[in-house]
Amino acid sequence: LSDEDAVLGVGMALLCLLLDQSGTVAAIETADSATRWSEESRPLGRWLLYDLREAGAPAHQALAEIVGLLALLHVHLQLDDTVWVKILCLLERCVRAGMPVNAQTLRPLCIAAASVAVKENFDEAMSANDVRRALPHLTLWHLGFMELDLLQLIGWRATIWEASEWTAYVAGLRTLLTETAADLRDFAQRYGEVINTIVETPLISPRPPPAASE
Repeated sequence: LSDEDAVLGVGMALLCLLLDQSGTVAAIETADSATRWSEESRPLGRWLLYDLREAGAPAHQALAEIVGLLALLHVHLQLDDTVWVKILCLLERCVRAGMPVNAQTLRPLCIAAASVAVKENFDEAMSANDVRRALPHLTLWHLGFMELDLLQLIGWRATIWEASEWTAYVAGLRTLLTETAADLRDFAQRYGEVINTIVETPLISPRPPPAASE
């Protein structure tokens, strides 16, 4: 996977988890449904485009915030496709363990999964402070507790041991990228320049339309 495909593919996978059956962003179930997961953040800075806490936000706006967050993590932590597969695996394990994915839980869940995956992949070469520096607009004082909650939720299963599981996730990401190619092309045209400005790197490139069949 290219860097762009990894960020967009995982972003689209997260969007699929977030959307409810009506195709809108899942609402917060209760006022305190994810209190332990919430990072005590300041108001959103210029790095994030939209606030997912407002239920019913259009899907493309939700994807813009998700990709913006993933792009910052990718650029500042220099993530490779190995880490992205691990992040996606951790997120799915959390969902299977009963963690609801909604407007309030998505961002802290994603950040905690990224932090655990990065440290598991790079061992002592990466620390929680590296993740905090990658997201300077968020106050991640409770990142250690977020990581612990995630690990306890999945029974400390933070490693992909089976080659078949690894292959399945890579194949799933490729399939998702293929099936959503038109949506991602439109997304890149609409938000690519803004996201590239945010991360100060030409990460998202406009995608040409498919060639007309002869």
